[in-house]
Amino acid sequence: MKRLRLCVLCIILVLTNVIFPSLVFAENPISVYLDGEKIEFTTNPVLSNGTTLVPFRAIFEKLGLRVTWDEKNQRIFGDNFGDKDDLLIVLQIGNKIATVNGIDTELPVAPKIVNGSTLVPLRFVAEASGKKVEWDNATKTVKIGDDITSNKNLNQEYIFALTDEEIKEAINEGKKGVQHVLDYESVHYKLVPNKSVYNMFSDVQLLTPYHYIMRLSAMEASKYKDFSFEEAKKTAEDFQFGGRLTFEVRSYGNSIDSHKNKHFVIKQGDRIIQPYSIDGLDDFGNITDSWPDFPAYIALINVHFSTEINELLDLENIDFSKKAEFIVIHAPGQESVYEIDFSNFK
Repeated sequence: MKRLRLCVLCIILVLTNVIFPSLVFAENPISVYLDGEKIEFTTNPVLSNGTTLVPFRAIFEKLGLRVTWDEKNQRIFGDNFGDKDDLLIVLQIGNKIATVNGIDTELPVAPKIVNGSTLVPLRFVAEASGKKVEWDNATKTVKIGDDITSNKNLNQEYIFALTDEEIKEAINEGKKGVQHVLDYESVHYKLVPNKSVYNMFSDVQLLTPYHYIMRLSAMEASKYKDFSFEEAKKTAEDFQFGGRLTFEVRSYGNSIDSHKNKHFVIKQGDRIIQPYSIDGLDDFGNITDSWPDFPAYIALINVHFSTEINELLDLENIDFSKKAEFIVIHAPGQESVYEIDFSNFK
């Protein structure tokens, strides 16, 4: 049984990290302005999992960075050596890890080559250069400057910003073992649904950095290893930089693919917010101890929403100071509704 619990947690952790990238060419080209001046690109910006990608040379040079291209290793260097505050940005095609002055940062989307043009994440490069970035979804416009008032919802910091003490606390909770973490999750992160006959088909948890650090710590403890504070702090920073809100859905059914037609949304007031990525829908379910009785199969699905300005969907207006509903649509007219009070989570 202990081995089974550990395997389930392993599957959960793998699913949490899986991202299926999608590339979208906007019907109306995205416009980019730096300090009020429009930047002209040889290739139009594209969207990948909600992140705007632009040709690297144009954006680097407009930001005052010297550009170097390493053909052999497919790396891009941008620097302003000689200025008062030296800056060196290094990106690599297909690699989600970039460095800023030697410090690793995980990108939401890796640089890529599209139709012969090398594209990089616009927001990352601009913010690494000390600029602020604002996205106007109505006009598909990105504004970059020194004095822009960001639309990012400051309430998200309650969930995603952890103090050092909270990080250490999460590590210690994980050291108590896999079963302790599963019990802790059930009490603190499992959402309670409304009364519905369809609730038997799913369980839902909200995944936060604190929650995830506990899991990683428990996995290391099961191997008689420690999950270090440095690793945990990097995990928390990556979570916050990614700007995502993840719900983990355990879908139950009597067929191996009964979960594949489900859909998920957040409702807040009159707004319906669509996820930008869903992991696990294309996988087959796993057999349970109840087989062949219900539930014979379980599938683990991670549903990701953006918590900040998103260049693909207008998702920046999630208000974490107000309640919302996470809705699992099993089939037309068959829903489970989970009320969320974000103030209850850390």
